[in-house]
Amino acid sequence: MITELKTFLDIAQYPTPSDVEFIKTNGYAVVGDGGGALYKKVATQPPHIGYGVSATGHFFELLTDSGVIHLNSFGSLGITTDWADALEAAIATLPNNISGNFNAAGTVVFGTGTYNFSRPINVNRQVVFKGAGNPMGSATSATILKFVNPTDGFHINTFNSPNVGDKVADGTKFEGISIFGTRPGTGVGITANARIAIKHCSIRNFGGHGIFITASVPTANANNWLIESVEVIACGGDGLHVLGTDVNAGVCIGFSGRNNDGWAIHDASFLGNYYFGCLADSNLTGSYRTSDLNSLCIFLCCYSEGSAQIQINYPSVHMFGIGGNSGTGTSFKNDGSITKLKGTSSNGKCSVAIGKDNDVAAGLTLWNNDYPSFPFRLKQFAGGLRFDWAALDTMQLLHLYDRSATVANGFSRDVADAAIGFPNGQFVGRGMCLVSESNTIPTTTAGYKAKDIVLSSNPAHAFVGWMLHNGVWKEFGAVTP
Repeated sequence: MITELKTFLDIAQYPTPSDVEFIKTNGYAVVGDGGGALYKKVATQPPHIGYGVSATGHFFELLTDSGVIHLNSFGSLGITTDWADALEAAIATLPNNISGNFNAAGTVVFGTGTYNFSRPINVNRQVVFKGAGNPMGSATSATILKFVNPTDGFHINTFNSPNVGDKVADGTKFEGISIFGTRPGTGVGITANARIAIKHCSIRNFGGHGIFITASVPTANANNWLIESVEVIACGGDGLHVLGTDVNAGVCIGFSGRNNDGWAIHDASFLGNYYFGCLADSNLTGSYRTSDLNSLCIFLCCYSEGSAQIQINYPSVHMFGIGGNSGTGTSFKNDGSITKLKGTSSNGKCSVAIGKDNDVAAGLTLWNNDYPSFPFRLKQFAGGLRFDWAALDTMQLLHLYDRSATVANGFSRDVADAAIGFPNGQFVGRGMCLVSESNTIPTTTAGYKAKDIVLSSNPAHAFVGWMLHNGVWKEFGAVTP
C-alpha cells in the first residue's frame, strides 16, 4: 500500500500502519520545493541519510526515479546550511549497476539556488551532476555550488585512488552548474584522475587551479577527457591544468579562461590534447602554454587578449589564433600578406610562408632567419609559377619555370613547356666547368678556369660564344649562313 504526505518532514510525525510499504511526498520542507520523492519501507537503517523514520519507528528509504535523484530530496534551500552530507548521500543512493570496475551512471539533479558545502566532495563512481541552467557568460547561474571554506571542490577518482576500492568514477559529467570556491588558499575546483566531461559550467574563485586533470598509469587514467563551453574565472592557479602521462587525446572546445593568476590553459601532458576556439583574457602569467617536449598539442583558432604571453613549445602547434607565440612550437598566422608556419627547425630559425598573388613572397617560401635571402621560393605571377633556389649568400642559382612563363609576367624567356633555368650559369661534368651567358665578351678571367664557356646572347654574333683558353677568351662555334 502507498500513502501520500505533504513533505519529507511529515514522515517523522506519521504513525505508519503495518500495511503501508511506500510513502510519496510532494516536497522536503514545503510542498513544491523540489524535494518530493518516493520512499520504500526497509527492514534496517540505510547506510546513508537518504531515509526517514516514521512515528512508529519504520525506516523508509528514498528511491530513485530511473537512476535520477534530486538533491532537494535531502534538504531544503534556505534551511540546510551544509549540503556535503546530502550530496554524498544522494550519490550513495543511486543504484549500484556494477559492471566490472564500473558503476553505471546515475544522475543527481540540482535545483535553482545556492548550495553551500563545507568540505570537498569525493566521487568514487560514475555520476552525472546536472544543474538548472547554462552559466556561461553570466555572473551567476540557476545552480551554484558554493564551497564556503578555502578547500578543494570535487575529487573525481579512478582505480587505485585513495579510498576508492575497486570502483571508478570514469565517465563522470558536470553540466549546467556554477562551482564557486573561496580564496585565499590552494583549493582546486575540480580535480580529476578519471575520464571526465565538463559542459556548460562556470568555475570561479578557487585558490588553486580551476580544473586540474592529472593521471598516470598504473594508478590512474584520464585519457579522452572532454571540456565544452566552460569558463574558469579568478582562480589563483591556472584555469585548466593538464598533467601526467595518461591525460592525452582530450578535447577542449570553447573554453574561456579569464583573470586567473596562472595560465588560462597549461598543458603538461605526455602525448598531447586538442584545443578549439578557446579564449584567454587578462590571465596574470599568460594565455596558453605547453611544457612537455614530447607532447603534440594543437591549439586551433584560440584567442588571446590582455595576457602576458603564449608559450606553445615544439612539437605543439598554434594555428590561426589571435596572439603571438613566444614558444618554440609551430605557428600558423595570417598577418595580412603572408601566412607563416614558423619554428619548424629545432633552433626555431627556419620558417615557411604561404603568400598571396603578387606578394614579394607569394606562393610558398622557406627561409632561415640567419640569412637575408629566401633559399627556396615557389613564386606566383599573373598566369605562371616559378620555383627559385638561392644560395645562402643571396645568389640565385636555379629557377624552374612553368609553361606559362613570359617576358610580360616577369620571366626572361617564353617557353612552350616546363623548363629549368640557371640565371647565373651552371656547372657541368665532374670537373665542374661553368657554362653561363652574356651579350658581350667577358671582361675578366677572375673566378673562371680553363674551358669555362660563356654563351653569347647577342643575335648579331655569328658564333656560339667564348671559351677560356690559355687565359684568354676565344670565340668558338662559328655560325654559317
